[in-house]
Amino acid sequence: MKKILALSLLVSSTSIFAALPPFTPQNLEGFKGIQRDSMSRLRVNLTVSSNNDAGEINISNFTLCSATACWKADVNKYIPVVNSSTTRGHLVADVLIPKNEQIREVFFEPTTGKQSIEGDLKFKEAVKIDPEYQGQNLYIVLDKTNKGNGVFRYFPVASTSLPFNPELKYYLIDPKFNQSINLNSKSTITFPSKFLAQPQLFTIAEHNVGKKFPMLDIYPYIKGSNNLKIKLAEVNKGANTNTANQIAKSLNFSEIDSTETRLIEGSDTPSSAAQKVSMAAAAATCASTITSNLASYRSLVTSTGVVKISACETIAPNIHIAFINLKDSRVKYDIPVSVASTATIPHTLNLRRITSYTSGIALVNGFTWDGDKGYPNGGQGTAKGFLNTTNIVRARNTDAAPNLTNKLIFGVSSAKALSFFETGSTSYNFGSYGYNLTSSSTSVVKNGVCATSTETDRWSAIGANPANGEVVMVSSTSAGSTNAAALCSVFKAFGINNALRLDGGPSAAMVISGVHLNPLVGGANVLYGSSRHIAYPLRVGN
Repeated sequence: MKKILALSLLVSSTSIFAALPPFTPQNLEGFKGIQRDSMSRLRVNLTVSSNNDAGEINISNFTLCSATACWKADVNKYIPVVNSSTTRGHLVADVLIPKNEQIREVFFEPTTGKQSIEGDLKFKEAVKIDPEYQGQNLYIVLDKTNKGNGVFRYFPVASTSLPFNPELKYYLIDPKFNQSINLNSKSTITFPSKFLAQPQLFTIAEHNVGKKFPMLDIYPYIKGSNNLKIKLAEVNKGANTNTANQIAKSLNFSEIDSTETRLIEGSDTPSSAAQKVSMAAAAATCASTITSNLASYRSLVTSTGVVKISACETIAPNIHIAFINLKDSRVKYDIPVSVASTATIPHTLNLRRITSYTSGIALVNGFTWDGDKGYPNGGQGTAKGFLNTTNIVRARNTDAAPNLTNKLIFGVSSAKALSFFETGSTSYNFGSYGYNLTSSSTSVVKNGVCATSTETDRWSAIGANPANGEVVMVSSTSAGSTNAAALCSVFKAFGINNALRLDGGPSAAMVISGVHLNPLVGGANVLYGSSRHIAYPLRVGN
């Protein structure tokens, strides 16, 4: 999985005197809703480091410069003052700028009026226009000097930036002020003054992950000088719902202090710190927990068809588990796809988020694909390895040497009989088990032998016991990581001797009873949103 980094800019030097850009600037074109191959979106916001400034500021043009070039944004208008104490800014430019550039300085052209902007600012770290993202969100913080007679000149003193994703909400934290953020769920976060040394842009995401209290992701993760005050509202009680129902429900909170911005896992009994056991030690603990409770799991799955097991969410290998009885006549198994073209094999599939498949009791992501990266609007791709859906061949093992190797394959017949195969042949006869078929290049356990892969990441996997029709789906928690070798003992605890490792990293996802259990967090959330667009999931329903 590619490391995803956030950018934050601090002041290197600032001047309120008129300075000239080092290069003749090129004019920036406004963003019209379409990205170009060589260009990326840049959103520039202004905020005043204050809690009581008012009125409008006259802004002319400003110029952004790298080490080799400059670009001018035409504004030429009055903009409303937005105080940084509100965590907000005012968007003054939404433009296209060349990818892979690194912006190091901003120059504001002097203008006139009772309140106007001038001066320049050198950034301590450059703003990289990273082509991986949908753009950059740049906030420039202003201070002012009093010229007398009611005349004020604003000038830049700090800046902060994060990659832009239109699905996310951004908040500017100014260390001058105590700032409280009210979230949609009625949860609140209070940043005390001087929590940070410099203004910082954050994105804050809330997720209902099926727990009493929501998951809260405050990103980037930075240690402060004192405590954040976090007040979590109980899920589905603070949201905007029917008024009568709202009154009937009491609003319960969980209060947490934190010395850093971080991920707070959803919990039924939240605490200020999550305790995780080391992978090597806890994998056995997870397996032994399953072993000791397997009889009760089997009793429950006999009556329900599908059981969500939470025992290994907070201990290594930090996974969500769906335990399924495919012999239950109420339970169906399929591999839903959105097909763009069947002209050639492999078929071209529309990449979709797992959460877009609204029907089903339990879903886990499938194997990987070739094609678009799964953001921002999905795109298309072709499944790697073997993929059959409802007896239609969607893909074969077409990897070229030296990658043309045997694949471990999981097949399910129309009658829900189960079997595993190992082959690299595109002409292999899977018989009735080719009705719904998927494969992987890596096993978790094969014929009872554990995999030795220690490639650590977020992973999903599926395994089954053909004799009794039991199927187990697993997927890493939002902040969890594991490897195929560590997962093996979990599957063997269920009596499963064959299991495939599915796609991992930001693709790992699981939905049970309509709840997305492991949304993306941190930098992955900035890049993809709450989940990546994938080629297909594996689904059980009724």
